[in-house]
Formats: sequence, C-alpha cells, structure tokens
Amino acid sequence: MKSFQHNQYIISILNFLKYYSIPIILLVIYSIFAVYFKFDGCISKLIFGLPCPGCGLSRAGISLLMLDFSKAWHYNPIIFLIPFMLLLLIFKDVEWVNKIFKKKILWIIILILIISCYIVRMIMYFPNHDVLCLNYNSLLFKIFNISKT
Repeated sequence: MKSFQHNQYIISILNFLKYYSIPIILLVIYSIFAVYFKFDGCISKLIFGLPCPGCGLSRAGISLLMLDFSKAWHYNPIIFLIPFMLLLLIFKDVEWVNKIFKKKILWIIILILIISCYIVRMIMYFPNHDVLCLNYNSLLFKIFNISKT
C-alpha cells in the first residue's frame, strides 16, 4: 500500500512538470533575466506606475531560496503562501490533497490574505519602499506629462 502511495506522489510530480513545463521554464528565464539585469518587470508598474499585489514576489522568492526569511517577508509576505499553493497544485491528483484543493473556502481565504496584505503594505510603506514605489517612467505618467505640455 505504501508503495502505491509513493508512486502516486511521483506520478503527481511528473504530471505537474509535464503540464507546467513551459510556464516553469519561462518563470526561470524571467527570474534570471530580472536578477541579472535588475529588471523590475511588473506590468502594473510599467503601465500605471503603481505596484500590484505581486510586486516583490520575484525578489522575495530569491530571498526565500537563499533562506533569508526576513528579506523575503520585506519584499512580499505572500511568498510564504506560494510553497503551500504549489504543493496543493502539484499533488492535487492525490485523493486527500484533492479534497483540500477543491475547497472554495480555502481559495477565498487565500485571496483575502493576498488583498489584505496588499492593502496593509500600501498603507504602511507606499511610496517609501524599495518595492512599493511609483514608476515615473510608466506609460500612464508619460501620457499625463505629454498632456500637461
């Protein structure tokens, strides 16, 4: 019985890698590009000039991989939910995990945590934070600067 359970976990991991291989590769390439070129590729910041709820997750993820938990928290505390959500996604084929995965209340709680964290971060740190700052080179700022002249 234990052998069957272990095989089920391995199959879940392989299925996850097979299904999500392209997004995983793109995420790795983006992360390398962002770190190497110090690129802040947040779409929200590029267009509107304002940080999004996910701003800082790349840096937080890198800090987490380096086991620098305080720096990861500084960049974006939501990073600590990501491994949990990733494990749920990887092992959703396993019966007991699937029961958890399908609970709508779980995803509602996670969404509330993400939105609450964003609001608290914006109230406490915006715009004097290395992640939660304005991008004056954004498309929206450029449009407003053109309209002023």
